[in-house]
Amino acid sequence: MSFAPLSMFLYGDERGEQVWALAHYYEHLAFNQALQTLTATITNFPIQVLSKDQVWLDVHQNWHQAMWTALQAGTSADLATLDWNDPSEVDDWLKLHQSIHDDIRNALSL
Repeated sequence: MSFAPLSMFLYGDERGEQVWALAHYYEHLAFNQALQTLTATITNFPIQVLSKDQVWLDVHQNWHQAMWTALQAGTSADLATLDWNDPSEVDDWLKLHQSIHDDIRNALSL
């Protein structure tokens, strides 16, 4: 199940950001569950609350890289570099991130 209706949030909408973060976390959990059928166990990282700092970006990047490695897809795109204060950069990051989630869903037939 995709969180596509929640794939974006409006810049500056703090409530929307947190709704996105929680839905996004649940999708990561669904990815982990699907990956377990491929004998890959991935840690559930604490990304359910969007803190908009480098720690959150790094932890999120680690989870993506773990999934990418389990899928034998090489190196994940860089999701750890983002200026949260730049609305255009946040929008571009969200689009890239959604595209990556689409790829993972397709690879896992979800």
